[in-house]
Amino acid sequence: MKIRYITVLIIFLFAAISYSSAEFGNKPSVGLDEQLGKKIPLDLKFVNSTGDTLTLGSLIDKPTVIALVYYHCPNICTPLLNGLSETIDKMDMEAGKEYRVITISFDQNENPATANKWKNNYLAGMKKRIPKDSWLFLVGDSTCIRTLTDAVGFYFQKDSTNEFIHPSTILVLTPKGIISR
Repeated sequence: MKIRYITVLIIFLFAAISYSSAEFGNKPSVGLDEQLGKKIPLDLKFVNSTGDTLTLGSLIDKPTVIALVYYHCPNICTPLLNGLSETIDKMDMEAGKEYRVITISFDQNENPATANKWKNNYLAGMKKRIPKDSWLFLVGDSTCIRTLTDAVGFYFQKDSTNEFIHPSTILVLTPKGIISR
């Protein structure tokens, strides 16, 4: 029941800024092509905010919310994470025990120090105190990033100003890494 609550809350919270642009089964250059029911590759390696390399499979052991962002985004990534932190503050579920949150940068040039800065800012700004390991901020190399984003149907590209054009989305995974929302 609580999983439904988190799923419904997140869907309504971000419905206004999430969108899908896949048409006729073709891979879009930018947009979201929902992959409900598909399993993400759990062997992908990412680096956390303290510099440790971890596989997604080692992190996804309970219902997991994934936010795909880039930390230096001048537009929608900050409001997305602000909304996520506000949602976590309001939930009666216990982060780290009943669910986990993972924020992953899709910018291969971002590093653990940047992830750590963002993690500390969001955790410090929350009303509710949650365990530090219940909301992870990750970075990765281009291969792992692209493999993950392709698997979940999240498509992005750089524009002429070297910023990313991208959708805004939150994914909810089962403890086995299957996209449920």
